[in-house]
Amino acid sequence: MGEITGAFKIWEKGSKILVTTRMKSVAEMIATIIGGKMEVLTLNGLEYEDYLQLFNRHAFAGSNPESHGDLNSIGGEIAKKLGGCPLAAKVMGGHLKHKHERYWDKILKEDIRINADTSEHGFKAILRLSYQNLPTNLQRCFKFCSIFPQDYVFEKEELIYMWIGLGLLPEMNQQLEDTGREFIEYLLRKSFFDVKESNSSTLCFVMHDLLHDLARSVSVEECLAIEDGLENNINFPENIRHLYISADPKNYNFFTGIAQLKKLSTLIIAFKGDDPDDNHVPLLTEILNALKGLRVLSLTATFSCKLPDVIGSLIHLRHLSVQQTTNDSKLDWFPEAVYQLYNLRVLRFLGGSGGDYAEINVESLTNLTNLINLRLLDVPTTIKDRIPYIGKLVDLQGTINFHVQAEDGYKITELKNLTGIRELSICHLEEVECSEAREVNLSKKENLRSLNLVWSMVSTRASEDVERIADMLCPPTRLRELTITGYTGKRSPLWMKFFSDKTYFLTYISLIGCRNWSDLPDLWHLPLLKDLRIKDSGLVSVPELFKATSANLEASSSSSSPRTSISLERLEIKYCEKLEILQPDGFKNINALKTLIIGDCPKLTFSETNAELLPTRLQHLSIGPCKNLEIPLLNSLDELHSLKSLCFENCATITTLPSADVFVTLTALKILKIKNCTALESLGGLEAIPSLHSLTIFGCNQLIQPSSSQNHSNGHTNQVCTRNTNSITTLKSLNIDTESLMSIETIRKLTTVEEIKIGNASTTNPWQALEVSVRNSLKRLYLCNATQVVYLPRFPTSLQSLHICGCNGAFLNQYQNGSRPTIGSVEFCEVRCSDQQLFMSDLEFNRNDLAYQ
Repeated sequence: MGEITGAFKIWEKGSKILVTTRMKSVAEMIATIIGGKMEVLTLNGLEYEDYLQLFNRHAFAGSNPESHGDLNSIGGEIAKKLGGCPLAAKVMGGHLKHKHERYWDKILKEDIRINADTSEHGFKAILRLSYQNLPTNLQRCFKFCSIFPQDYVFEKEELIYMWIGLGLLPEMNQQLEDTGREFIEYLLRKSFFDVKESNSSTLCFVMHDLLHDLARSVSVEECLAIEDGLENNINFPENIRHLYISADPKNYNFFTGIAQLKKLSTLIIAFKGDDPDDNHVPLLTEILNALKGLRVLSLTATFSCKLPDVIGSLIHLRHLSVQQTTNDSKLDWFPEAVYQLYNLRVLRFLGGSGGDYAEINVESLTNLTNLINLRLLDVPTTIKDRIPYIGKLVDLQGTINFHVQAEDGYKITELKNLTGIRELSICHLEEVECSEAREVNLSKKENLRSLNLVWSMVSTRASEDVERIADMLCPPTRLRELTITGYTGKRSPLWMKFFSDKTYFLTYISLIGCRNWSDLPDLWHLPLLKDLRIKDSGLVSVPELFKATSANLEASSSSSSPRTSISLERLEIKYCEKLEILQPDGFKNINALKTLIIGDCPKLTFSETNAELLPTRLQHLSIGPCKNLEIPLLNSLDELHSLKSLCFENCATITTLPSADVFVTLTALKILKIKNCTALESLGGLEAIPSLHSLTIFGCNQLIQPSSSQNHSNGHTNQVCTRNTNSITTLKSLNIDTESLMSIETIRKLTTVEEIKIGNASTTNPWQALEVSVRNSLKRLYLCNATQVVYLPRFPTSLQSLHICGCNGAFLNQYQNGSRPTIGSVEFCEVRCSDQQLFMSDLEFNRNDLAYQ
């Protein structure tokens, strides 16, 4: 608390501090420390009608409450007792879901009420009731979570494997990992966990602070967490079984008490600060020498963490994790004593800057496969690739990236007995013989969900050999994701032709660099397929994604759009130089399609320029260079009411954008990007777009100020168009490559733009282009390649930040001089010589997305 309140003492006049707390005394204490005036805003519960909707959503699982008879009225009475608290509605509603009426009556009669005077007591009573009704195994798993600090962000797999290491998950007729996933889903449904937004694909979640308090209260005899430990001596409860500690390794005395905890099963240490003298090594030696019963050991450090050899004596250890977040030094791999921990289920070694490790004895890695009970081997690829005979680890789950080599220990046959893996990538398939591929028996790996088959682009194997090998690598029918890269065969693997005969669960298919592969089987037999990506492949025709059946035809006669037997939502076709044939109806019958990216297919042709090629539900469309398809796609934009983003890139045949009559129908369009369309001369009726927020134009050197005749080149002059040709009143962001585009009438009339980026502001006076109506709304201005800029003008009062990149040295010295210049009302100003690419990083068609290049 001292660190927090200390920061509050440094403040300027006019500053405000917002404190959220359940205790008024906390707010009063902070107000006293900073000597400021305290204003209290008490947050009341939700209004009853809104609150009842929230309660019903969790109690009735989204179904209509009125269809549940008396439960609906009983639920309304229970909701009244919960004081409008959202957390109580989620927990109690989830608790009552699927319970019989007698139980609802029992809860209604319970002395559970939340109000201003008894809210804390009421909360705890509801939460404890929900906890007590959890199955016993789930109670044990939930209690264990109290070992982590409040607001800790859990990773799904991390928590599951700790539960496995401690034996908290029951043996059932399925993988332990699947049981763990079911437990987490249950706790999420019952609102014991909340999903945490994350940039990664890993599911993360947090526990509400009141639920964390509950977990600690029911596990007080078993679990203990000490954060930011500073005291030299702590009296640890001797019966503690699970311990989390965060402290500096140099505070040796703080850790000495841990060695006395003979019943400890879990030890999680988050080392703080640096440790240049390796103080943690003798510290760990003393602790591990004393704690022979440990089952879970997890260490996190901002330095290279070195495990002592005594680690090999922890014969009961099931879970060993070392995570280092430093990039400054070489990381030390596990000592060879780790290879004696035959009961290990989990071995994790994370961190580093991509392979910066101290010298590893490659021969000793052979001994790692002695750990035959391993279920998770989470170590850097640069190390995992060097482990020979990995096939001995028959219980491995999770992800395997296997690089085939000709020498023993690295052949594809090592995968034969790995039946539990969920994600498998096999590289260098050109090193595989047919007999070896057959032994792998991929079709029997029932748990496999993602498969990536990779051939080297420099392979000289005959296409017939490659085809036979691919035939042997038939995946299981329950596979979800399939990626094939560098395949040099001319035909499809035989098992792909079985898509029509078997029920496949594929949701994702990606084909990259398969330049000889000329024909794909029809994919409309895959009802769950949502994402199809074809890049740099030799296909001649787009695979059939829709099949007209009697049911389709009946639906077609009764509605404007026929049904389809495929649920494809994303389709990406790029760099297919041999692609010529598009299905007769284009893409319009793929009703579920939301994203279409197509380009760099120079031979792709569609004869009817005015045919409807696009489905009405399309949300994102990117059109790249397709010489004979660009105009037909452009003419298919009318009435796409769901379209949110539209991109034209490297389109050499487009001379004008659609008329206002077309643009006015794109009511959801927010983002428009036009890049390197060298023949474009007119923006058409762009100003008619009702809700455009962002406009990007660069590389369109022929673009000129459109006349009224150009704006209405298709002859549409109805009243709707007339109302929408004044200016775009919704645009907030404008990205252009040269300030000369500011002279185009459509852009010159903009009045609401808040951000402008100019990628090539190379004239001496780029400011003149800003003398437009946008001056009063502009907040952020970026100028790149500003080599000729010699002065700064008087900026509009609305401007908040200015970024000038690529300027000359004289200008930089004049306006920077080692400190931030204050220019009018500008709050932030950045002036530097190095340039900043504003547009190149998001090019859709630049071949940098081909992973094998």
